[in-house]
Amino acid sequence: MDTDRVNLRSIFLLPGIACFFLLFLAGCAGTTPPAAVERETAAPGSAGWWYARFRMVWPENTGADWSIDTLIADRIVSPVLQRYRSRIQLWRFHRRASSDQTGHQLSFVFYASPQTAQRIYQDIGRNPLVDRLKGDGKLEQVFYDDTNEIGRPNQEDTSDKHWPMIIQKSWPHFIQGASRMWLELIQTLALEAQQRHPDDLYAVYQDVQAGVNKLWKDEGGHVFLHHLSALYAYQPVIVIERKAVRF
Repeated sequence: MDTDRVNLRSIFLLPGIACFFLLFLAGCAGTTPPAAVERETAAPGSAGWWYARFRMVWPENTGADWSIDTLIADRIVSPVLQRYRSRIQLWRFHRRASSDQTGHQLSFVFYASPQTAQRIYQDIGRNPLVDRLKGDGKLEQVFYDDTNEIGRPNQEDTSDKHWPMIIQKSWPHFIQGASRMWLELIQTLALEAQQRHPDDLYAVYQDVQAGVNKLWKDEGGHVFLHHLSALYAYQPVIVIERKAVRF
């Protein structure tokens, strides 16, 4: 997991068990699926974790525009997930917005070979929506890792180092499922919002973010927290008490 620190402006500041959910998360269906590539099985040591970091423009004295995250996930990341799904062993999203140098950023994190990472980076860079978002003052820059060296070869290498190793190794599977669900929610809501705003891309994803917010608020306690608790036999969990709690 990206270990960037976040503050109360981030939807991911959740105590205890709630931190596990923060991303709701993600599927692989795009509106116009590109052709898939043949399956790739990486030999030991020939794959690793890679980041594509989308840093948003965040004007001072304004709230982060979380709707841009949903637009990027659906229109930029989903097509590469579709095309390279057989070559990506694990993947997830990470969202954050904090008053620091990094600011508001959506990360697409995936485990694959350097060759696949390079192709994914090229496909993202060629997507015309990247230039449009920059031109419209929504996206500051996209940052890519150097594919000449595998810097994170182990499954646990992007998990929180404070966790027990047994959790570090298994957590990527959990957060991939959460990310996949989040993306599927986005795509379903986007199809509905496009009927209301056929000529306004940004209005579509503002509606999408509002819809995701409502689903999390209304259903998250039972859909996510209750069923995860049931999976772990309803055992007690240590929660750090905060003034602001969002779960």
